[in-house]
Order: sequence, then C-alpha cells, then structure tokens
Amino acid sequence: MAKLVSSRYSEAFFDLALQSSKVEVFAKDAALILAMLDKDSADADSRFGEFLYHPQISEGDKIRVVETALGGKVNAETIGLIVVMIQKQRERELSAVLEMFLEKVQEYEGIAEAFITYAAPIDEGRLETIRGILSEKFNKKVVLRTGIDKELVGGFKVLIQGYSFDRTIKTALGELRASICTDKACE
Repeated sequence: MAKLVSSRYSEAFFDLALQSSKVEVFAKDAALILAMLDKDSADADSRFGEFLYHPQISEGDKIRVVETALGGKVNAETIGLIVVMIQKQRERELSAVLEMFLEKVQEYEGIAEAFITYAAPIDEGRLETIRGILSEKFNKKVVLRTGIDKELVGGFKVLIQGYSFDRTIKTALGELRASICTDKACE
C-alpha cells in the first residue's frame, strides 16, 4: 500500500514539474530535502526527519516549521507537496516519494545510475571505459556509484537498471567449485 501511495505522489509531483518546466529545479529541491531527512547525515538538518515524523507534534506546527525552514530554500510547489503529505498523514512516505521522483527525473533525462563494486580501487581510466560500455549498451548517460568489497577477491560487479554483471573472482571460484564438486564430495 505504501509503495502505491508513494508512486502516486511522485507521479503527480513529476507531472507538475513537467507542466511548469521546473524538472531540474524540483530535482534539486528533492535532493536537498532527502539530505535533510537522512538520519545518518552529520548535518544539523538531519533532525528534520525526527521532527517531521514525530507523532506528538501537531499538523499545524509541522506545516509552520516546514514553511519557515524551507521557505526561500525550495520552491513553493515542493513545500506544497510536503504540506499535502502532512495533511494526509503521509509524511513518513516523503523519502520514498522523493526517491521515486528522482528516478523519474533520471529516466526522463536519459540517465542510468550504475553501482559498481570492486575488491580494490580501480583507476579512473578503467571506470571511464566501464561507463562508456554501459552507456552504449543501455543507450543512456551513466552515472557511476562506486564501492569497495574486499571479499570479492578481485574483479568487479555492476548493478544497473535491474541487471547485474558479475565479473568477480569470488563468483568465478564459486562457479568453478560447483562445476568440479558433486553433492558432498567437496565438503
């Protein structure tokens, strides 16, 4: 149910962004608010989520604080989205709505986000080669997010638009073991 609600709000917000020709502006607003809602952020605004989600704070107080805190920082339409969500008691869905909205923006702009994980740092030239291959394969501009996982032993794995490409030594060794071993022969 929550996913359906988030989807509807994000779709309506995206339609408003398109109609008002403010897609990029709304995307910046969404990123700012998501950062404010991030409880792991070192930013003082990270307590914004605690305030917004607190059940003992009245709807009126939440709306006043949102309008005061965000006024001048984000567009009136973005504040309006948050106010409507507060009024409908859907403020806990705000992060999901904004994340879905940003996904729609990326799709609209022809951008695909790829997550690449490797065992040891990869030089920038190799990352650019991977980005180029993925851009060509998916016919989109690719933004890479990187991470290190020493358990992979070597190689890398990529997750992009629901597809997974695994070229790690850990996986290759697992596949080799599976092809060599029978039932309990390798245990």
